[in-house]
Amino acid sequence: MIERYDGQQALRMKTALVADDVYCIVSEPLKNLYHKKTPLNSVEIWMAAHGLTSELIQCSEPEEIFDDLIEELKENLEGLEPDNSLFLILMVSMCQISALREQITNADVLLKRLMNVCHQNEMYFKVLEQFDGKEISRRKVGKKVDLLNYEMKAVGDNKKEKRQMLEAFTQTALKLGTQNIVSNLLALNYYNLQNGHICDDLILGMYEQLEQQFVPQKTFEIIAGNKNVAQSGGLQMNGEIPQDAAGFLALFNQLKQLGDGK
Repeated sequence: MIERYDGQQALRMKTALVADDVYCIVSEPLKNLYHKKTPLNSVEIWMAAHGLTSELIQCSEPEEIFDDLIEELKENLEGLEPDNSLFLILMVSMCQISALREQITNADVLLKRLMNVCHQNEMYFKVLEQFDGKEISRRKVGKKVDLLNYEMKAVGDNKKEKRQMLEAFTQTALKLGTQNIVSNLLALNYYNLQNGHICDDLILGMYEQLEQQFVPQKTFEIIAGNKNVAQSGGLQMNGEIPQDAAGFLALFNQLKQLGDGK
């Protein structure tokens, strides 16, 4: 699904997106292509790519749904001119997955599939070069623009406008998932401390959302002896609950050794 945002909405969403280094790398090249090569602005392309990336990495067999997701994107983009939007969305998704490749077991497979589609576009190498150049320049600078603070200065002392901007900031951060919630909490907490706790409720809401998204691992704790009293020969074993027969057999053998005092 392609979501469209007017200029004011897109500007407010950037206050959350700039916490993501990958967005900062692709945003300027996308801005330069806006209107010339695509009717979608950088925020619209990023959010569409984020939706595709999320579906691919959350699916146990993403290769099976890859073509269907691409076709769905094509249908959503039908009628938009110029027609390079799909290519740019896939390029950004490729950057997002590349940044998460250490956390995704089949990242290389997904990147290859995306690359095969993107490579067919005549702008492939040019856009790739622009993304790479932007990353190198950011490394040299060693920091990024504090757009949140900049935007807050721009609205001055208008508390209503500040509140609207902060609400847009938090809603966008929540939509982007756990990693981005954590990144944005740092900036929002800092701003909140500087401005007399004007958004305590928004920050608490983000913490609550973060807690809901956290799924604890099922674990076990087995004690031989008194847990609260240090005794000679007392043993303790902790670990995650096995999910298969082999794991349970290994656990059973460990329990047997624990009971035998080995």
